[in-house]
Amino acid sequence: MSKIVIFVILLFIWFVFSPVAFFGKFNYIYEKVSQDGQFKIVAYDILPTTPYATYQNFICNDIFLVLYDKKGKYLGQSSPFHFSEFDGVFADAVFFQGIFLEITLFQ
Repeated sequence: MSKIVIFVILLFIWFVFSPVAFFGKFNYIYEKVSQDGQFKIVAYDILPTTPYATYQNFICNDIFLVLYDKKGKYLGQSSPFHFSEFDGVFADAVFFQGIFLEITLFQ
C-alpha cells in the first residue's frame, strides 16, 4: 500500500512540475531587462512532458517566466499551475516591434 501512495505522490509531482522544472538555452524564447537594469525576466517554452503540457505547448503556445537579478542569480518563476501566452506577456515585442526603439531614439 505504501508503494502505491509513494508512486501516486511522485506521479503528481511529475505531472505538475515537470513542464517547468528544466529550462535553459534549449527552450529559451525571449528576455527583457528592467529599466533600471536590476532585474531580467526570461520567457521559456514549457516542456511537453505530459499530455496537458503538450497541448499547452503546441496548441496554446504557452510559456513560463523566470526572474533573475542583475548578476544572473535565479530569484523565482511563475506558477506551474497556470501558464501564460507569449503574446499576452510580451505584447510590445510581438505587436509593436521597433516602435519603442524609434520613440526612444527620436525623443
